[in-house]
Amino acid sequence: MTALLTVRGLKKHFPVVAGLMRRQVATVKAVDGIDFTVPQGKTVGLVGESGCGKSTAAQASIRLLEPTAGEVIFEGRNLADLKAEELQSMRREIQVVFQDPLLSLNPRKTVGDALVEPLRYHGIESDPDALHAGACELLELVGLSSNAVNRYPHEFSGGQLQRICIGRAIALRPKLVICDEAVSALDISVQGQILNLLSDLQKELGLSFVFISHDLSVVRHICDHVVVMYLGKVMESAPTEELFAQPRHPYTQALLSALPRAHPNKKSERILLKGEIPSPLNPPSGCPFRTRCPYAEPRCAQTPPTQEPSDRHKYHCILT
Repeated sequence: MTALLTVRGLKKHFPVVAGLMRRQVATVKAVDGIDFTVPQGKTVGLVGESGCGKSTAAQASIRLLEPTAGEVIFEGRNLADLKAEELQSMRREIQVVFQDPLLSLNPRKTVGDALVEPLRYHGIESDPDALHAGACELLELVGLSSNAVNRYPHEFSGGQLQRICIGRAIALRPKLVICDEAVSALDISVQGQILNLLSDLQKELGLSFVFISHDLSVVRHICDHVVVMYLGKVMESAPTEELFAQPRHPYTQALLSALPRAHPNKKSERILLKGEIPSPLNPPSGCPFRTRCPYAEPRCAQTPPTQEPSDRHKYHCILT
């Protein structure tokens, strides 16, 4: 299967400065050497607790944040090597849908203007009639009426606004769309509609997705592959059904144990994690989860989760 995006050894560290001289006194290791691959036409989920580095990893992958180290290969080209002009051209192929649709849209512009803004910015279209027709087409593509083209963001519901943001993201017909908690601010019923819309657009336009979420039930519905992150590192990575059926890392097992039961008579044991998440300023050595892991042994302080030689993107705990 052809890889559209390949991330190798990605790191994003933020300096902590203090004093009048603004000297660096520490480093926040938000993302600390992760690998993942997004195949053509597939959806890869990045999951984990808040603050684990999911969004930072995605933004560093496409250079919305400059990575500290690592390689990001998109269609055979390393994004870290691209100059500003080349990167701007490459951004036509990669788009982002953020969590809060209301904050993503300019309240002073109509949704029609918002939808065609990428076409204007990249110099693809400037004719007013063609832009109006394009906005109407995008609205219908995401399940809204073209009559809404001259309305303003405050006139729409949250689900409708997210549809508009998705329409703007696909206006340039990109190959990769990053959905950063794109449904977490929506009601459950609306979440399902947006997920179905994303699936339909993927089939129709051949899109690939990086889907960031803390909701594993949503991830199971839409993702082909799941990458589980904790404290800036990957704990486990596997095909979706395999990960849900047989999670290998204790952290993944704890996350899955919190999911609602499919049937009230089905027995399930909740794994309660003790202690606080360590600070990324001073993460634990070895496996970063060892301070909260119920199965931790002394060797976990020296050895991180290992990678199988047959699949460098599949991690599992040294204790399994």
